Amino acid sequence: MELFFLTDLAKGIFLGVSIHDTSQVLAAAMVHSDLHPNQKTLEIATITKIIRNLFLLALIPILIFFNKSSKNNKNKSQSIFVRIFDSIPLFVVGFILFATFRSFMDLYFFDNEKWIEFLVILEKLISILFGLALTALGASIDLRKIFNQGYAAILIGMTFSFVSFVSVTFLIFILGLNVL
Repeated sequence: MELFFLTDLAKGIFLGVSIHDTSQVLAAAMVHSDLHPNQKTLEIATITKIIRNLFLLALIPILIFFNKSSKNNKNKSQSIFVRIFDSIPLFVVGFILFATFRSFMDLYFFDNEKWIEFLVILEKLISILFGLALTALGASIDLRKIFNQGYAAILIGMTFSFVSFVSVTFLIFILGLNVL
Protein backbone atom coordinates (compact mmCIF):
# COMPACT_ATOMS: atom_id res chain seq x y z
CA MET A 1 0.00 0.00 0.00
CA GLU A 2 2.89 2.36 0.74
CA LEU A 3 4.19 2.09 -2.80
CA PHE A 4 0.79 2.33 -4.46
CA PHE A 5 -0.83 5.12 -2.45
CA LEU A 6 1.37 8.12 -1.73
CA THR A 7 -0.75 10.29 0.57
CA ASP A 8 -2.30 9.59 3.94
CA LEU A 9 -5.62 10.74 2.49
CA ALA A 10 -5.50 8.13 -0.28
CA LYS A 11 -4.45 5.37 2.14
CA GLY A 12 -7.18 6.25 4.64
CA ILE A 13 -9.92 6.47 2.03
CA PHE A 14 -8.81 3.18 0.49
CA LEU A 15 -8.92 1.40 3.84
CA GLY A 16 -12.22 3.00 4.88
CA VAL A 17 -14.06 2.23 1.66
CA SER A 18 -12.60 -1.05 0.47
CA ILE A 19 -12.77 -3.02 3.74
CA HIS A 20 -16.29 -4.12 4.66
CA ASP A 21 -16.33 -4.48 8.45
CA THR A 22 -15.73 -1.47 10.69
CA SER A 23 -13.54 -3.40 13.11
CA GLN A 24 -11.41 -4.69 10.23
CA VAL A 25 -10.97 -1.15 8.89
CA LEU A 26 -9.79 0.02 12.28
CA ALA A 27 -7.52 -3.00 12.71
CA ALA A 28 -5.89 -2.47 9.31
CA ALA A 29 -5.48 1.26 9.95
CA MET A 30 -4.02 0.58 13.41
CA VAL A 31 -1.52 -1.87 11.94
CA HIS A 32 -0.57 0.80 9.40
CA SER A 33 -0.15 3.41 12.12
CA ASP A 34 2.02 0.99 14.13
CA LEU A 35 4.27 0.37 11.12
CA HIS A 36 4.37 4.02 10.06
CA PRO A 37 4.15 6.29 13.11
CA ASN A 38 1.48 8.56 11.68
CA GLN A 39 -2.07 8.76 13.01
CA LYS A 40 -3.41 10.58 9.93
CA THR A 41 -4.22 7.41 7.95
CA LEU A 42 -5.97 5.90 10.98
CA GLU A 43 -8.06 9.04 11.46
CA ILE A 44 -9.01 9.27 7.78
CA ALA A 45 -9.86 5.56 7.54
CA THR A 46 -12.02 5.79 10.66
CA ILE A 47 -13.87 8.88 9.48
CA THR A 48 -14.36 7.41 5.99
CA LYS A 49 -15.80 4.18 7.41
CA ILE A 50 -18.09 6.01 9.82
CA ILE A 51 -19.39 8.23 7.04
CA ARG A 52 -19.99 5.12 4.95
CA ASN A 53 -21.88 3.58 7.88
CA LEU A 54 -23.97 6.71 8.32
CA PHE A 55 -25.32 6.26 4.81
CA LEU A 56 -27.22 3.33 6.33
CA LEU A 57 -29.49 5.97 7.87
CA ALA A 58 -30.65 6.86 4.37
CA LEU A 59 -30.47 3.39 2.84
CA ILE A 60 -32.46 1.47 5.46
CA PRO A 61 -35.61 3.62 5.32
CA ILE A 62 -35.51 3.55 1.51
CA LEU A 63 -35.23 -0.24 1.47
CA ILE A 64 -38.06 -0.60 3.98
CA PHE A 65 -40.28 1.82 2.08
CA PHE A 66 -39.81 -0.01 -1.21
CA ASN A 67 -40.06 -3.46 0.33
CA LYS A 68 -43.63 -4.35 -0.59
CA SER A 69 -43.41 -8.10 -0.13
CA SER A 70 -43.17 -8.82 3.58
CA LYS A 71 -43.92 -12.38 4.65
CA ASN A 72 -44.86 -11.29 8.15
CA ASN A 73 -48.35 -9.80 8.46
CA LYS A 74 -47.47 -8.26 11.83
CA ASN A 75 -44.76 -6.27 10.09
CA LYS A 76 -47.24 -4.93 7.51
CA SER A 77 -49.62 -3.67 10.19
CA GLN A 78 -46.89 -1.50 11.72
CA SER A 79 -46.46 2.04 10.50
CA ILE A 80 -43.59 2.82 8.16
CA PHE A 81 -41.88 4.88 10.90
CA VAL A 82 -41.95 2.00 13.38
CA ARG A 83 -40.50 -0.38 10.79
CA ILE A 84 -37.76 2.13 9.94
CA PHE A 85 -36.93 2.74 13.61
CA ASP A 86 -36.81 -1.01 14.32
CA SER A 87 -34.45 -1.54 11.38
CA ILE A 88 -31.81 1.03 12.29
CA PRO A 89 -28.74 -0.79 13.63
CA LEU A 90 -27.99 -0.04 17.25
CA PHE A 91 -24.36 0.90 16.52
CA VAL A 92 -25.56 3.72 14.23
CA VAL A 93 -27.78 5.12 16.99
CA GLY A 94 -24.93 4.73 19.48
CA PHE A 95 -22.49 6.46 17.16
CA ILE A 96 -24.82 9.43 16.70
CA LEU A 97 -25.43 9.73 20.45
CA PHE A 98 -21.74 9.47 21.35
CA ALA A 99 -20.68 11.86 18.57
CA THR A 100 -23.25 14.40 19.75
CA PHE A 101 -22.18 13.98 23.38
CA ARG A 102 -18.50 14.33 22.52
CA SER A 103 -19.16 17.39 20.37
CA PHE A 104 -21.05 19.16 23.16
CA MET A 105 -18.44 18.22 25.76
CA ASP A 106 -15.60 19.45 23.55
CA LEU A 107 -17.51 22.64 22.87
CA TYR A 108 -18.02 23.49 26.55
CA PHE A 109 -15.01 21.83 28.21
CA PHE A 110 -12.35 22.09 25.49
CA ASP A 111 -9.69 23.65 27.75
CA ASN A 112 -10.66 21.81 30.92
CA GLU A 113 -7.76 19.70 32.26
CA LYS A 114 -10.07 17.08 33.77
CA TRP A 115 -11.82 16.56 30.43
CA ILE A 116 -8.49 16.18 28.62
CA GLU A 117 -7.23 13.70 31.25
CA PHE A 118 -10.49 11.75 30.92
CA LEU A 119 -10.05 11.59 27.14
CA VAL A 120 -6.47 10.30 27.47
CA ILE A 121 -7.59 7.55 29.87
CA LEU A 122 -10.58 6.75 27.67
CA GLU A 123 -8.34 6.45 24.60
CA LYS A 124 -6.11 3.92 26.38
CA LEU A 125 -9.14 1.96 27.59
CA ILE A 126 -10.66 1.93 24.11
CA SER A 127 -7.41 0.64 22.61
CA ILE A 128 -7.31 -2.23 25.11
CA LEU A 129 -11.00 -3.11 24.63
CA PHE A 130 -10.70 -2.86 20.87
CA GLY A 131 -7.71 -5.22 20.88
CA LEU A 132 -9.66 -7.69 23.01
CA ALA A 133 -12.66 -7.47 20.69
CA LEU A 134 -10.52 -8.10 17.62
CA THR A 135 -8.88 -11.06 19.33
CA ALA A 136 -12.27 -12.52 20.19
CA LEU A 137 -13.48 -11.94 16.65
CA GLY A 138 -10.43 -13.63 15.17
CA ALA A 139 -10.73 -16.57 17.54
CA SER A 140 -14.33 -17.17 16.47
CA ILE A 141 -13.50 -17.61 12.76
CA ASP A 142 -13.97 -21.19 11.59
CA LEU A 143 -12.46 -21.74 8.14
CA ARG A 144 -14.37 -25.02 7.73
CA LYS A 145 -17.66 -23.09 7.90
CA ILE A 146 -16.39 -20.68 5.28
CA PHE A 147 -15.33 -23.45 2.90
CA ASN A 148 -18.55 -25.38 3.57
CA GLN A 149 -20.47 -22.50 1.96
CA GLY A 150 -19.18 -23.72 -1.38
CA TYR A 151 -16.94 -22.34 -4.05
CA ALA A 152 -19.65 -20.07 -5.47
CA ALA A 153 -19.85 -18.06 -2.24
CA ILE A 154 -16.07 -17.79 -2.05
CA LEU A 155 -15.89 -16.74 -5.70
CA ILE A 156 -18.59 -14.10 -5.20
CA GLY A 157 -16.74 -12.74 -2.14
CA MET A 158 -13.45 -12.61 -4.00
CA THR A 159 -15.13 -10.94 -6.99
CA PHE A 160 -16.72 -8.31 -4.75
CA SER A 161 -13.35 -7.65 -3.09
CA PHE A 162 -11.63 -7.28 -6.46
CA VAL A 163 -14.32 -4.95 -7.86
CA SER A 164 -14.20 -2.88 -4.66
CA PHE A 165 -10.40 -2.63 -4.85
CA VAL A 166 -10.42 -1.58 -8.51
CA SER A 167 -13.29 0.92 -8.04
CA VAL A 168 -11.80 2.64 -5.01
CA THR A 169 -8.33 2.75 -6.53
CA PHE A 170 -9.74 4.17 -9.76
CA LEU A 171 -11.67 6.88 -7.88
CA ILE A 172 -8.66 7.81 -5.75
CA PHE A 173 -6.54 8.34 -8.87
CA ILE A 174 -9.33 10.07 -10.87
CA LEU A 175 -10.07 12.51 -8.03
CA GLY A 176 -6.37 13.25 -7.61
CA LEU A 177 -6.25 12.17 -3.95
CA ASN A 178 -2.95 10.37 -4.47
CA VAL A 179 -0.97 13.46 -5.44
CA LEU A 180 1.58 14.72 -2.92
